[in-house]
Amino acid sequence: MKISYLPKIDRQALRLLRQAESIEEVINILVGVVSRKVVFHSLMEYQKWFFMISQEQLIKNPELIYGKAMIFFLQGELQEAGKLRNLIDSKNKYALLYDFLTSSLTLDEMAEHVEEIADVFPEDFFQLTVKRPCAINGLWDFTCYGEDIINGRAVKLEKIIRNLYGEEADDILDIMKAECLYQQNKCYEALVILLGKIPKLERKKDIRLLFVALTLETYIMIINGQASSTHSLMDNLRKKTIVSEKKLFLDNVNALDAWAAMYDGEYMKLSSWLKEEAPDEISDFSFLDLFRYMVKIRTYIIQGKYLAVTKLAMRVMPLLEEKKRYMDMCELHMLWALSEDAAGRIKESYKHIEKMLELSSKYRYDRLIADEGMRMYQLLKKYTKDCGKSKYLAYLIKLTENTAMLHIRYLKSQLPENVELTPTELKVIRLVAECYTNKEISDVMGIALDTVKQHCSHIFSKLDVKNRQKAIKVARDIGIIG
Repeated sequence: MKISYLPKIDRQALRLLRQAESIEEVINILVGVVSRKVVFHSLMEYQKWFFMISQEQLIKNPELIYGKAMIFFLQGELQEAGKLRNLIDSKNKYALLYDFLTSSLTLDEMAEHVEEIADVFPEDFFQLTVKRPCAINGLWDFTCYGEDIINGRAVKLEKIIRNLYGEEADDILDIMKAECLYQQNKCYEALVILLGKIPKLERKKDIRLLFVALTLETYIMIINGQASSTHSLMDNLRKKTIVSEKKLFLDNVNALDAWAAMYDGEYMKLSSWLKEEAPDEISDFSFLDLFRYMVKIRTYIIQGKYLAVTKLAMRVMPLLEEKKRYMDMCELHMLWALSEDAAGRIKESYKHIEKMLELSSKYRYDRLIADEGMRMYQLLKKYTKDCGKSKYLAYLIKLTENTAMLHIRYLKSQLPENVELTPTELKVIRLVAECYTNKEISDVMGIALDTVKQHCSHIFSKLDVKNRQKAIKVARDIGIIG
């Protein structure tokens, strides 16, 4: 994360930590950080100093145990996080806070915890992902209460949200309802709520909820064939995040813009996002990047990087299962199925389809699946032929077909898959990328000029391009050259 994205108070704390001359100073600063209800994005920036503290020093400060345990959890190190949590007395408010944020509590248990953790709960706790009925999402998933939210029966959940967020609760609950309606394809009803809510959020300059509301509006515009119009929405939101103290949202705004570009086939924008903005799950994995990982998996599918899909999915799925993030699990099984199908592993693809359908039919994630368009439509048709029909599956196929016909280019492979250049061709394309002429390549490699031209012709054919500039771009996009 860019340090400039952090709140001013966190930037100041980081400067003090860099200047600290003793471990005692470090401990005092970190205790102050956690005590003031630090949010997760900021907490992750302090991990270097948390790991300086010995076990003996750590157990004297439940705040620090909680902080370090949360860092482990967000990095996907569930066992290490659990070990640390067990060092805190179960009645301590930081133990209760950890359990509240990371454990799959019942609504009754959450209601009990809320009263105990009010003074330590992160004040700015809107760790948002999108396309789910949980505007306060962070680490929870309330999608299993979708019908109750729509029908006004989610009394316990409403009480929890009111206890946590006070006057903001009404806005949160309205957006949650809109998201639930959208998932059940009641898009007009969802849009009516949003259009009444967005002006109010803009006046309040509430970037957190505005991000969720505009994201949902973006989805509705896309399924109505207006994907190109969404970029102005994103530009507007991007400007608002820059002038506010909510710059953390820029990462998700840019990812959302890249995702919307897929529907219009704007793969230059997508390629740019992947190269400059996409999270690096290998060196810096964080559960807070979940939405961006889902976008990145889609780019991997487009580029034919099916092994990369599997590696990232295997990293993310245990966290989703631990937290019972049903909708995210459904989305990941869905994308995994598309990847396995494209790779020709049909049996594996169907296993993920079955898990996806089990979750979707139970919790009504209709639009989640339908929004994936042509690839999903073709896969569901194939699955129906091989595995049998059902009323819900027939409904999903019809819904998905509508998106497929509107957005033919969505998730369509734009880059050659599994390109294999010979060692000589690799040398040639690398020299081409360095702006060597055919004559210069001939001299450097000691081969005839006609041979160089022949190699270039083979390279262009394999990359499915017609000139040197496009060959360089495609070769870079698929990782053949740096």
